[in-house]
Amino acid sequence: MADRYPEFRLRLPNRGPTAYGRQTDELGTNGSRKFVVAAGQPVRPDIVPSFSRRVASAYRLREQLIDTGRIRPSQTWPRLAGDDGRDHFQLSLRGGFGPDRPGG
Repeated sequence: MADRYPEFRLRLPNRGPTAYGRQTDELGTNGSRKFVVAAGQPVRPDIVPSFSRRVASAYRLREQLIDTGRIRPSQTWPRLAGDDGRDHFQLSLRGGFGPDRPGG
């Protein structure tokens, strides 16, 4: 995995924090490059109502990562003014998420 791919910045909604990630050389099932998000990055606390139906495998993976503590409530990004009052989550410091990480 080279640094030939640019760093991606993913701004969470409602004036939320920015998460950072990068593409990898590994291809996913649809032929696009996989994506790695580093440990400690913010994760939005909520999902859209259709997420579990439209992207069922991603929904199940998100739930698994929450259940195992890989995604947990954030101490770095607590409630932000103007959001729905829920704390953000963040990826566990035990490792990031992506194809070269367990669970990715």
